[in-house]
Amino acid sequence: MQIILTIGGIIGIVVMMIALAQPRIHEISFVELNGISRRTFEREIDLQLERMWQRIRVVQATVTAYSSTTDQTDRTPFEMANGQLVHDGAIACPRRYPFGTTVYIGAKRYTCTDRMSRRYDDRFDIWFPTRSAALVWGKQERTVFIAQ
Repeated sequence: MQIILTIGGIIGIVVMMIALAQPRIHEISFVELNGISRRTFEREIDLQLERMWQRIRVVQATVTAYSSTTDQTDRTPFEMANGQLVHDGAIACPRRYPFGTTVYIGAKRYTCTDRMSRRYDDRFDIWFPTRSAALVWGKQERTVFIAQ
């Protein structure tokens, strides 16, 4: 199910995503813009945001959690479907999203590096280093932002 957001809501989310993606945000003084007017600068930012949002899909999805135990994975619990070893920020995605797709859930950025079982191909599954951490997350209905 897709969600329709207002322009104000979209801009707020984009600003949050940009802030989270960059460890330090530098305040731009207009002297640094090399003579570009404030209006031109703002217009360019609007165009960049519009282009970025054309590539982001927003869905409501079930998000679960797993850890590297054989009862939750296959016989290679520390290897993901793309061949990498498990790591923080890894997520199992439905098969329609290619490996490397960026996914935002809450304030965290994930990368699709694993696959869900075919019977759960409409869910996202976040990797956690311990079983107890995965159990704390549990099963949640969340808004998922998918950068395509």
